[in-house]
Amino acid sequence: MAVSAENTRKWLSLSFDVGQSKIVLLKSLAYLFLFFSVLIIVNSTRRLKLVLAVISGTGIFQAVYGTLEVLLGIEKSLVFHKEVSDIATGTFVYKNHFANYLVLTLSAAIGYLVASLPAARFGSRRDKLRQLVKFWLSNKVLFRVGIIFMVIALVMSRSRMGNSAFFIGLFITATLGLFYFKPRRKSYVAFFISMLVIDILILSSLFGLEKVQQRIKNTSFSQESRDEVVSNTLPLISEYALFGAGGGTFYTLFPQSQPESIQHFYDHAHNEYIQFLLEFGVLGSSAIALVTLICLISGVKAMKTRRHPIARGSAFAAIMAIVSMLIHSTLDFPLQAPANTFIFIILLAIGIQSKNVKAHPAPTRG
Repeated sequence: MAVSAENTRKWLSLSFDVGQSKIVLLKSLAYLFLFFSVLIIVNSTRRLKLVLAVISGTGIFQAVYGTLEVLLGIEKSLVFHKEVSDIATGTFVYKNHFANYLVLTLSAAIGYLVASLPAARFGSRRDKLRQLVKFWLSNKVLFRVGIIFMVIALVMSRSRMGNSAFFIGLFITATLGLFYFKPRRKSYVAFFISMLVIDILILSSLFGLEKVQQRIKNTSFSQESRDEVVSNTLPLISEYALFGAGGGTFYTLFPQSQPESIQHFYDHAHNEYIQFLLEFGVLGSSAIALVTLICLISGVKAMKTRRHPIARGSAFAAIMAIVSMLIHSTLDFPLQAPANTFIFIILLAIGIQSKNVKAHPAPTRG
């Protein structure tokens, strides 16, 4: 009976670290309010585009600051006064959080440019050339330059998963656009060809893409202990399967049961799926997965059915952000950084709004 009572208390317990769970609860409520605030406030195509522009601006700032800090040889970070190495971290402490933030803001910036691409027009070659030149001489070129800076900063972060998530997420989303955007604009194809040639093949190679590739090539599970963290967390998950052990409890539970074979200190699982299952259980994790899936499906439907360029661009941004985050979360903990989660929540809501928001024509000037 004593053993049964003890198991019952474990099963019914809401958290095994009340202090950490209170922090997670307050953060979760803030994220929930943010999600619904975006759904309520961002109710027009004009506001969708403005949100994408603002998110892009923050990414450009991070990219410029992070790259200059390294290229200028600054010894101490201006933000945390830490020693600056040859790895860009921006205003973040952890390079992978910096990389993930850039991936999210790159999603917004690329979506903004997709929304701004010149429409397909019937006419002479001179008319088409004039339209293309007009696009590149407009303020949209600032976003194109900003994307170049962000890609350079992403490569300089030397983050394996950050760069992998970006390239795979971009490829998947751009391919979806090729299939679903009707009519398909030639400017859309030209834009991504220019990204492939300029951003990836030329600039990324100049700023150390081969170092990232070498890190990925040299990655070995025999040298890494992240896979052992996952395997040793699974028994804890099965013990608190339904409701979880409480938000933030990985920090408390895993170090107490950490085997001697794992020498490093792990306050996070380096796998968001494993950590969510441990802390929130099957019920909580399923709720998070359901919301993410709804936003992703809404973005894909917007790609297929919407004709308004801003709705399309917003859908592109949301899909790329979600796909990239799903990839990055397999071997890291990007959602444990509030700044990253903040941007991701906004892009999730934009995925829904890209499908539902009504297109308002621009007001005429009298």
